[in-house]
Amino acid sequence: ALEKMALSQARAVKLREVLVGDKVDEYLAENSADFDRLRLARVYIRTESLANECMHRIRQGEPDILQIAQHVFLNEPAGINKEIFWASWRFQLPQELREAVEQAEANQVLGPVPVSGGFWIVQVLSVQPAERDSDMRLIATAALFQKWLANQRSKARIEWYLGKAKNVMAPFVKD
Repeated sequence: ALEKMALSQARAVKLREVLVGDKVDEYLAENSADFDRLRLARVYIRTESLANECMHRIRQGEPDILQIAQHVFLNEPAGINKEIFWASWRFQLPQELREAVEQAEANQVLGPVPVSGGFWIVQVLSVQPAERDSDMRLIATAALFQKWLANQRSKARIEWYLGKAKNVMAPFVKD
């Protein structure tokens, strides 16, 4: 069973490479910023007023983002802000965060960024420019394949073959 799964995965990788492999370098050149690697510190805050207050205090140089995170962590229900540090390619970020960090530089604090049910205050710890390596090529190939697949699905037509039955659809089709 494991061998079949491995063979199936290898065939899928080969199929993606055959279908979109010649477009990967062009795609990477056009979308290189999407493959920048970002390291972020983020704090989730439920209310806009508290998020604004925290940003004001950070701008005044009072606490840093980690002190804010600790305060929120200790004073909010369990589970909030348990994952402060986040490493991600730019394309993997949620849309609202991707837009917020689009032009950000290392050590810049951004926010409050509206997200579902609250706000994030985000510090960009580092931005590592995209490097063309095998991992990036695999990710780009998968992204191009998904676009190719979506295009194929949009062009697909479904035809019903109902055997020898005639005018089966006639009662349902109005001229």
